[in-house]
Amino acid sequence: MRPWPLPRLREEWTHEAMRDLSAQPNVHAVADAPALESGIVLQQRHDAIRHAFTDVGLLSRTVAEHEQRLAADPDDTETLRQMGDLQRKLGDFGAASETYRKLKTVDAWWIGALDGEELPASAPEKLHPAPFVRVPDFLTAAQQSLLLDAVRRGREHFVPARVRGTKDKGSVDLDTRVALVAERPLRRQIRPWFVNELGRVVGDVFKHFGIHDIGKSRVEFDLTAHRGGGFYRPHRDTDHARSGGRLVSFAYYFHREPKGFEGGELLLYDTCTATDDYRATSFSRIEPLNNSLVLFPSDYYHEVLPVRAKSDAFENARFTVNGWLHRARERQPVGRGQSGFASKRSREYKGERCARLIPPSSVAQHGEDARMRA
Repeated sequence: MRPWPLPRLREEWTHEAMRDLSAQPNVHAVADAPALESGIVLQQRHDAIRHAFTDVGLLSRTVAEHEQRLAADPDDTETLRQMGDLQRKLGDFGAASETYRKLKTVDAWWIGALDGEELPASAPEKLHPAPFVRVPDFLTAAQQSLLLDAVRRGREHFVPARVRGTKDKGSVDLDTRVALVAERPLRRQIRPWFVNELGRVVGDVFKHFGIHDIGKSRVEFDLTAHRGGGFYRPHRDTDHARSGGRLVSFAYYFHREPKGFEGGELLLYDTCTATDDYRATSFSRIEPLNNSLVLFPSDYYHEVLPVRAKSDAFENARFTVNGWLHRARERQPVGRGQSGFASKRSREYKGERCARLIPPSSVAQHGEDARMRA
């Protein structure tokens, strides 16, 4: 299995991590915090820190220690906050929401982001949890079977995923992303009916995220496989040249039964959308549950943790239908030398990649289906 590359983190991140580590006794031995010299960022320490903040075993033991503290002092505000953060990192959103509610000064955003309640009108101008919606049992058994059959028969149409920059079409970058994406012939088989299924919930999703007056939304569509060793380092879906208009990102998870892999969780990082900053040590962990759809605003940082497959068989991969819901493009004024029409090549591309959804205002309400399941 290819080792998971780690980013060379900023000095500020390292010092922040050290402050957080002081609240988690279990990780001191792993991260060896005192050994970090001021102003020096050591890659081997990053590995230890990264492990400390994502390892389920370490986090679970730290939760147990916090439970002992709270048994002695149930009103310890700082321990309650840390406990809620730890529960989010483990993906236990029901417990995290309940813990945050015990805080006397909890921000309403923290509750709405985790349990699907109504969010405040605007996001806090500070680091805050990424809101998301999780829809369980999104497709019927027959539809899921169609997807699995399509990827099995079309494995030759999967190619290495590219990473796009701010000014280019992208290239394969194995230090940033290891995954396979489906080429157009395979996507064409799935796109029409899958996009139609998205239309059942998109209205409620936009409403929950406070997105209004967007006209007819478009969907950008991909089909991805993460085999053993696959990952995607922290990124946003709005940071490259062709991401303009992306509002909501989505990922539909599906895989064979019994499951042939471990890991591959989605981490949604606490982000300050006002300043484009995020905190690499604070996140919500989302398990890639079979036949579940997850949606979140595209301007929040996120990551796919490494996948550990039981064998190298393609069928054991972590599969996703993933993409982005766009704001409708505004019609550009026609100037000199412009016909006002897209080129044939452009029209073909848009026709394959972007399908029209019905206006959000006319989508049938599926309140319970579209609410997040913690």
